[in-house]
Amino acid sequence: MNVNLGLLMQRWPSRERPFGPLTPFAETVSQLAGPEGVAVTVFSPGDVDLASGRVQAHRYLGVRGGWRTEESALPRVVWNRYFRRDEGSLLRELQRRGASLINEGVLNKWEAHRCLQADAGLEGHLPETELLTRAEQVTGMLSRHPVVFLKPVSGSVGRGIIRAELQDDGLIRLQYVSTETGGVRRAYATPYLLDRWLTGRGRAGRFIVQEGLDLRSFQGRPADVRVLVQKDGRGRWQVTGMGARVAAPGRFTSNLHTGGEGLPVEMLDTRTEELASLAIQTARRLEKAEGPMGEFGLDFGIDTGGKIWYIEQNGQPGRTILKHLGRWDLWNLAHLRPVQYARYLATTKSVRAARYQAT
Repeated sequence: MNVNLGLLMQRWPSRERPFGPLTPFAETVSQLAGPEGVAVTVFSPGDVDLASGRVQAHRYLGVRGGWRTEESALPRVVWNRYFRRDEGSLLRELQRRGASLINEGVLNKWEAHRCLQADAGLEGHLPETELLTRAEQVTGMLSRHPVVFLKPVSGSVGRGIIRAELQDDGLIRLQYVSTETGGVRRAYATPYLLDRWLTGRGRAGRFIVQEGLDLRSFQGRPADVRVLVQKDGRGRWQVTGMGARVAAPGRFTSNLHTGGEGLPVEMLDTRTEELASLAIQTARRLEKAEGPMGEFGLDFGIDTGGKIWYIEQNGQPGRTILKHLGRWDLWNLAHLRPVQYARYLATTKSVRAARYQAT
């Protein structure tokens, strides 16, 4: 059967790159989907006309054909790669009209922590974490841990993370990445000034405070492990690939977007089976709270004693780690698996519908 997969993405004002920096992602998915019997159309929320049940979709016709705009029916399967959280009403409406969803919604860092905390098998892998509303929480956690991190609950790729440690004089030493220069900057604050910063611009409740872990490093640089887990063509969670991410010199976050380096995970730890098992368990638990999902990028740290810690999830993960590793086979598979899962969703829904009509 032919399957129409709709990629929901953010639209950019460009004919050559209609979906901005993620245009190559959409092109790769479109090219790999054809041989699988899946037709990919890409659209933004503004392209949907719910009154007519039609969508102004964008289809990639290859290097020579480029992008073409056409009107089509609402897709049977929608893969959400839209990077804003305020389109839930559209996704719910598409679902109400019969569409199957991949990555319906993504929990923020605090919601994800609370979700995993309720799982007895995962709770022991979680660092101490609180929703930050007052500076007293920072100083309290610093009395138990040498370093803590302040993280935006909805942040990604390391943006807005602040490293904090308590000095002998009672000042809190803060380190963060400058949005202007990209370099690491330092500041010092009293609990009073930190409270003022939190209450300013409504920051209270928009950050978590989390214990800093004594993680294994690589050549003196902080490192963690990214595990890409995806559903396959039979609807089962599988690990597509994993790799170690090493922070750029002088940085305290390992994100590849900020100059980090990707290395084979075995250079950090050889327990790949344990990491894979924990990642799949984590994905299953998160999906129960988030709704229909098809992939996660899960970050884990390994401390100097060998314990594995969950750090955070990304519900719209990139594939950059696989490029850093030169694993082009896994790069293709990472783009292909959601396509195969979309075909599975469409097929199983058709089978259920046929069985219902036959009874």
